[in-house]
Amino acid sequence: MDAPQALDVTDRHHRWVCRSWTPNRDSYTGLGQLYVDSPEFKAQFDAHAEGFGEYVRDAIAAYAQVRL
Repeated sequence: MDAPQALDVTDRHHRWVCRSWTPNRDSYTGLGQLYVDSPEFKAQFDAHAEGFGEYVRDAIAAYAQVRL
């Protein structure tokens, strides 16, 4: 999840989120966890590919650790 390409894509997501809210490391990581814990969000992500919600969660956690 900490591959440069994954971090770059996640950076785009982080910048998009910052248009309405500026999360810190913990809150951004929590948002990634919400994407898995919420059945509605998980269904939307997993509609693209099985386990995609977990992939996004892990990419957000890696991004938060490295860049926030």
